[in-house]
Amino acid sequence: MNSAVAAMVSPSQANLWQRVNQTPEVPATTPAALLLDIASRRADRPAVITGQRELTYAELLGLAQTVAAHAPGPVVICVEPGWEQVVAVVAALVGGQRFVVASPDASQSARWGQLASMPGGLVLTQSWLENRLRWPEGTQRICLDSVQPERSEARQQLVDPASVACLAPHPITHDGLATPITDLIERFGLGHDDRLLAVCPLGDEVSIAAILMMLLSGGAVVVPDDIDLRTPAVWVDLMLEHRVTVWHSPPALAGLLAEHLHQRGDDRPEQLRIVMLGGEPFPLSLAGWLRRALGDQPRLVNLGPGAGAGIWSTCYELDEPDARRGHLPIGAPLAATSTYILSDAQLPCPAWVNGRLHLGGRLLAPSDQDPTEAMGETVVRTVHSGRLLPNGVLELGGEDDTRITVSGHTFNLRDIEAALATHEDVLHAAAVAAGESSVAFVKVAPGRQATGPQLLDYLRTKMSPYLLPERIETVGSFPLTPSGRIDRAALAARVETHPATTTTPAPIALGVTNSDLIERACALAAQILDVADVAPDMNLFDVGATSVQLVRIAVRAEVELKIKVDVEELLRFPSIGVLVSSGRPEGDAIDASQWIDEGVIFDPLERIAFKERRPGVRHQLTEVAGIPLADGETGDLARRRTHRRFQIEQPVPQQALAHLLGHLRRLDDADEPKYAYPSAGSLYPVQAYLTVNAGRVEGIDEGSYYYHPELHRIIPLAPGAQVDAKAHAWVNQAAARDAAFSLYLVADQDAIAPMYGTRSRDYALIEAGAMCQLLMGAAAGCGLGLCPVGEMDDTVLREPLRLKESHALLHTLLGGLPAELDTAEAEMLARMGSR
Repeated sequence: MNSAVAAMVSPSQANLWQRVNQTPEVPATTPAALLLDIASRRADRPAVITGQRELTYAELLGLAQTVAAHAPGPVVICVEPGWEQVVAVVAALVGGQRFVVASPDASQSARWGQLASMPGGLVLTQSWLENRLRWPEGTQRICLDSVQPERSEARQQLVDPASVACLAPHPITHDGLATPITDLIERFGLGHDDRLLAVCPLGDEVSIAAILMMLLSGGAVVVPDDIDLRTPAVWVDLMLEHRVTVWHSPPALAGLLAEHLHQRGDDRPEQLRIVMLGGEPFPLSLAGWLRRALGDQPRLVNLGPGAGAGIWSTCYELDEPDARRGHLPIGAPLAATSTYILSDAQLPCPAWVNGRLHLGGRLLAPSDQDPTEAMGETVVRTVHSGRLLPNGVLELGGEDDTRITVSGHTFNLRDIEAALATHEDVLHAAAVAAGESSVAFVKVAPGRQATGPQLLDYLRTKMSPYLLPERIETVGSFPLTPSGRIDRAALAARVETHPATTTTPAPIALGVTNSDLIERACALAAQILDVADVAPDMNLFDVGATSVQLVRIAVRAEVELKIKVDVEELLRFPSIGVLVSSGRPEGDAIDASQWIDEGVIFDPLERIAFKERRPGVRHQLTEVAGIPLADGETGDLARRRTHRRFQIEQPVPQQALAHLLGHLRRLDDADEPKYAYPSAGSLYPVQAYLTVNAGRVEGIDEGSYYYHPELHRIIPLAPGAQVDAKAHAWVNQAAARDAAFSLYLVADQDAIAPMYGTRSRDYALIEAGAMCQLLMGAAAGCGLGLCPVGEMDDTVLREPLRLKESHALLHTLLGGLPAELDTAEAEMLARMGSR
């Protein structure tokens, strides 16, 4: 590093990067040298296990050396999954020849192009592919399934560790294959008792790393049949049969495994001890669901991209990931590798500062990239952006082709995926560009329910409104590339083929009305919010606005500015620009194309008209003769209503709360468990929990409680615990802040799943609905008001309610002494359909 550059890097910053790159000094080596040593010591141990054939290390090496003897030049491997793919890779390595993988499913031009890039290349294939595929005239081919090992004394081919071994898809040297793999073997104690299930077809760094990880440790590779590579049920059967201990794949395939194990139940691969993922971002959400599916025993490992500096560059073992960041770090460098985050000026970035990932070290292979210098060593630029965390761990932010510009703001699509990955109902997410915006696709976690609009509302609490995707679509499964990664190109093509019929309104739409109207609306909002000034593009929630205050602003705007306000739109995008642009003069026609969700009515007048049609009644049967029934008593049912505002000056009498909860108690005269509401199999798995705000219920301290239905008492769980109102949807946050107490109906899956399996959640939801109706009907007689809310971030409840993994929040009711709405606000809420 020259003196001018050195002067610009602080000593503490330079020391941090030096500590990051203090990797073990290991001698250069080759996979061939290590394989020959292992084969000599473990000749009779199994190396490859398939449904058709098993190979010991002696048999594997014998076949590989026979093939290598007929391969004087580069090798093109074109095989379907089976023992032949392992023989082909080992043959190229022990022969010291560069190899490339051509997929049998690729087009003829693609396969011929790969052969053209390897002049004089020998094609290693299988007999059934030999009859099916065509190659240029004069191409030499060997069908691996027809090879018989020739008797000859094993000898080691002299191979230069620094020579290129393969293109997968970037150049990797023999040393770049061997050194990172042996580092991982030592870190995680891999040995001859280990087994790995090779779920990725041969073709990229994941599949090659999976093969070498077992062979260089003396373990065995279990290869499924080609037809089973996308069948998680077969994966698990093979893992159980062969006692598989190691999993190595892209995260998308691990997501399929987690989903299947959740549905499968208790028959999980108990021997699995290591899960290594690489090739695409490892999302936080997937880590959580893998833990649920596999338990705490397996070690979860994230591997960073090699990009020409070894097959992998970094390693990170998950401990307790930061729940605020949706993509997991890639860790610190592996042996003989160095990593840097450099700025555009090619200076090392301090901790937390974003820059470009550069790789250096002994394992660099020849590439088209112009090398540069960092901290006195040669490094090459990658396509990845990232940053260094203060603990010396690297975190990636995205790639060159995931950066887009929206409304003049440049950001990375990976930011959307990372934000979605913090939602516990999400298993995996992928975002793609869509014109000047983006579209996100989400695979919902097994057993969970989440819609695109709900997830979009969640994103609004995580991201700037300018950067939100145009929409979020939930998918049953993601399209995958042949290597098992999410096929984002296929998702982008889906967006182009099926564009949205509606578009998300921009958060700000200025210029649609005159500036005087905007100025008056800003002044009105500032008065209601009690702030000095409000800008048209300001997010009103950022200055402390509540949903109730937004309704008040809308009411005043209609009265004073003479516009009809779309309150639903205002709650989605809380700014004066949206209030004014969504408003229209009284009597103007409604333009349905502006609404966000196709088929959903947002216009207040249309909503009223729709409700008045009472579509839930089969009106066509009204004139049909029927049997009249005698009138019955409705009791308190006629008094049932939803309250969204509560008195905050007067505490709730303890007797009133006791009377309300008494409707959930076990009936004293029952011989078996029986309550005032039904439950599948009389199991009653839905439990009631309670949080009380400070000073809001007489004689009950602030904190969380469990309602014991057999003893009719509340049991303290976490004294002083509070639940932030921001855990609720925006429209419910004001009610949550004003409520004296909150009731949570929580299902314990362990109390019903053994009898009803996959239907358990359905039956629990039915039970929770019965409980909710019972409480809502009883509240008026207790002098209380309740507000049922269906959307809440239940992760904040895990600790205060002492919930287990088997617990799932089904419904929430906010409660207190009811307060009357003023007339204008009541009418506005009625128009929104909130009552």
